[in-house]
Amino acid sequence: MSVQRGTANTRRSRSVPRLLPLLLAALCLAAVPLSVAHAKDCATRASTSMIAWRHDQGSFQCDNCVGAQASRVVSGAVPRQWTEYNKERRVLNVFVEEHRDGAQLVLRDDARGVSILLRNDLCGVRTEAEQNFRQLYGGTFMSVVDCT
Repeated sequence: MSVQRGTANTRRSRSVPRLLPLLLAALCLAAVPLSVAHAKDCATRASTSMIAWRHDQGSFQCDNCVGAQASRVVSGAVPRQWTEYNKERRVLNVFVEEHRDGAQLVLRDDARGVSILLRNDLCGVRTEAEQNFRQLYGGTFMSVVDCT
């Protein structure tokens, strides 16, 4: 009697490893259409769109320039919100875009009385008491991939 049970268990244990690769293959094939659909939704926004600016110490990024809120920003219903990050992606400051003029833009932090100028070659800063911007960083606008 114990020999027959061992034989039945051996048959079951042999059939499980044979089914496992088939189950894994079915799961992989089921996931393929999902990954392809997401890849089609991505679009590269050129550096000329001026929605992200980087330098050696970190970056400035427009928070609502891509995704669902972007249409409200483009229409002028909502101001562009910018966040400054350090190299470790920690938030340093938050700004509102004051205006765009050609290939440059000015960000404003009313609470601190500071304005930031972003151009394709440099970032400048000025306080309320100053007329001109002083160079803060060298950097550039960068392309952004929008997958929303």
